[in-house]
Parts: sequence; C-alpha cells; structure tokens
Amino acid sequence: MVQPPWFFGTRLTIIADHTTTGGQYDLIEGYFPPSTQSPPHHHTCYSEQTRR
Repeated sequence: MVQPPWFFGTRLTIIADHTTTGGQYDLIEGYFPPSTQSPPHHHTCYSEQTRR
C-alpha cells in the first residue's frame, strides 16, 4: 500500500484521478492542521471546490 503524501504539512489522499474518472475530475482528500489552509495556487484546467 502506498502511503499518502504530505504536502506543506498536510496529508493528501488521492481518492480518484483522471485515469479513473474519464478525465472529468480529480478527488483529493486533505487533512489540514488547525488554523492552516492550502497555499495560494491557480488551476488552469478545472475549478476547485472545498468542503470543511
């Protein structure tokens, strides 16, 4: 089993990606420590939705 990667102190788990969704979307679950958020970034091919 592959361990979920850590990115800027956040554990990320890829639930589904373009190979399993016909290129429609990626679904990534992240665990953020209290009072943190994702770093500023910009998506060029799709939009982003978050749930807290």
